[in-house]
Amino acid sequence: MTFYFHNPKLAVNFWRIKEKSCDWSPAESRIKGFPTSGEPKAVLKKGEVSDTMMIDSKVQQEMLAQISKDRSIISSGEVLGRFTILEGRTDQKEYDLTERMTSIGKESSAKIRLKGFFAPKFAAFVNRSKEGYFISAASGKELRVSGEVVSGKYGLQDGDIIQVAGIKMNFNLKE
Repeated sequence: MTFYFHNPKLAVNFWRIKEKSCDWSPAESRIKGFPTSGEPKAVLKKGEVSDTMMIDSKVQQEMLAQISKDRSIISSGEVLGRFTILEGRTDQKEYDLTERMTSIGKESSAKIRLKGFFAPKFAAFVNRSKEGYFISAASGKELRVSGEVVSGKYGLQDGDIIQVAGIKMNFNLKE
């Protein structure tokens, strides 16, 4: 059985229910715009998923763009880099390096966002090229790769430990 309703905020404007009925009262159905046929109520079991997924159109476009970008990188046979945060405060624990340039810092445009009052706006930059991944410190910041202080551009290798601006992270390559 299929019920149709109109909601201008949704890109998907139908709700499909298979051998189940609404789990709300007829009075609520009138408010929500569904038929009030007094059918038995359906109960979703734990782990069961409804056929309909509601998602904001902007979020959907961002998700599709990211999936497309990841597929194009992977399908081209290019090796993808990843940072795993070992110590320090960031907004995530793992970061895939899919962009040509990835910035590390507190600034809102940084891919790897640092947390904390004293975190710098930009601490380091990671560049991806055909030759591999290269990291360089932002002006005046100390950058350590596998325990050694680095000045200028440094070519990252699988398994390198990077320390910058109070965070410690592991660099890995994945296919």
